[in-house]
Amino acid sequence: MFCYEEILATQPQNYMVNIRYAEILYSVGSGDDSLEELYSARKYYSHALTLQTDTTAKFSTRALWGLLQTCKAIEGLLKRIDNKNTEIILTC
Repeated sequence: MFCYEEILATQPQNYMVNIRYAEILYSVGSGDDSLEELYSARKYYSHALTLQTDTTAKFSTRALWGLLQTCKAIEGLLKRIDNKNTEIILTC
């Protein structure tokens, strides 16, 4: 995780680095049942989707799938519906 934080510091506009960092945060958050990491993973997945500039593919499937999985994990830990998660899921 530290290495990807360093890479993000040098390449903040690289959407693939954001996706990989979000995947690490998701893995850490789902293992420890920590909402902090899951909220951060959701943020980085969303940011990666806004950074993608490839006009041939609308969105990265990897980032979309990760975002949906993260939203579901957050709702599973909260044991209630989160309005922000619902908004994200409906717009995907």
